Amino acid sequence: MGAEAGLPATLRALIAAAFVDRQTLRLAWRAGRTSLELRRGGLRPILEKLDETLPPGTTAKGVELAERIDGAFALLPLHPTCLRRSVTLLRELERHGSAAELVIGVRNTSGSVEAHAWVQIGTTVVNDDPEAVGSYTVIATGADLGTLPSDLR
Repeated sequence: MGAEAGLPATLRALIAAAFVDRQTLRLAWRAGRTSLELRRGGLRPILEKLDETLPPGTTAKGVELAERIDGAFALLPLHPTCLRRSVTLLRELERHGSAAELVIGVRNTSGSVEAHAWVQIGTTVVNDDPEAVGSYTVIATGADLGTLPSDLR
């Protein structure tokens, strides 16, 4: 075990930030802001602001941004939930002039219901394992998200 294991999380994040590029730092800022907006206002206001007229992005760009976003979340004192990661990715793809779709699914595991969110470009999952999301039943995608109960938005 390295010496860094005993350091507080915020200090580890600062040290890590010293070794990352500007784009990752900007992504960390945007990921944190998105997380705060989700907490304050929920999902619906964020999705309503997305430009639905953009062309679909490329799978390669989606995967690249998803990986960079995961790295950016490592710099934050936040748990990178599937929803935080996915909404941040949607916004970043939009910044790059590309559209994608947020997908929300559920599954029954040992008597409890689990929900999960991921991003797809067309039918390709870009920020998760396609086999893992295959175990979920899709309950809403993109435009359908407006029909979810208000406590899920």
